[in-house]
Amino acid sequence: MKFMTKDLNKVSKVYKYKKENKKGFLLTELMIYIVLFTTVFMILSNAYIKTYKNYLDTIKKLKHIDYAYMAFERIKVDLYSNTESILVENNIVYIKKTEKANAPYIKLLVNDGKLRYRFGTESFYDGPVHSYCYDFDNFYAYIKEDILFLKLEFDDLTLERGFLIEK
Repeated sequence: MKFMTKDLNKVSKVYKYKKENKKGFLLTELMIYIVLFTTVFMILSNAYIKTYKNYLDTIKKLKHIDYAYMAFERIKVDLYSNTESILVENNIVYIKKTEKANAPYIKLLVNDGKLRYRFGTESFYDGPVHSYCYDFDNFYAYIKEDILFLKLEFDDLTLERGFLIEK
């Protein structure tokens, strides 16, 4: 009987050892899954953040292009209809139109970081002001060989457009 009891004790010890070892194996497996899941999550979240930042940069660039396009098209309409004279002085464009125009005096200037249009009926200094472009850093206007160049510099791109001045 003693012999059997010893064997039973050995068997129970071996069984306990295997049971504890199985608990350790499950915990190790669980830790591996946690580390693996965390790594995959970090990689995917990093890819998402980069994609989202790229999306925001693209939207910002498209917004700037849209602002500049609206301003350039408005200027084009005013330059090519009933224009008598154009003067550029200190990055301010003065457009004198014929008297039959609704606003014969147009002044294109930068004020408070906005490209503004002042429509005057009697002079360049009266009349309503309209804003056509926002968020730009610098604005340059110059005339070179019968072409009026307007340049808008944003923080991420620079847009320039030339308008032929008919004499």
